[in-house]
Amino acid sequence: EAAAKMRVWGVRCYFLGPEWRWNWLDFLCILLSAGDLLIMFVVSKFFDLELSSLVLLKLIRLGRLARLVKALRLPVFKELKL
Repeated sequence: EAAAKMRVWGVRCYFLGPEWRWNWLDFLCILLSAGDLLIMFVVSKFFDLELSSLVLLKLIRLGRLARLVKALRLPVFKELKL
């Protein structure tokens, strides 16, 4: 999605346009996900661990993050409510 937006709007408008905060958040999530995939690959290759155990750890971390976001109740997240 981020690549499509950059292609349609241009990189400058994507990072500096009216929704720049959400776009930076999207880009940060993409970078963190790519780094996470790289770490999972390296750990599973060199330390002979199963990916299923690493996925379980990722789910636990995601649950902690969701709890933190709920606890913060920042005004920026009011936009996400239905």
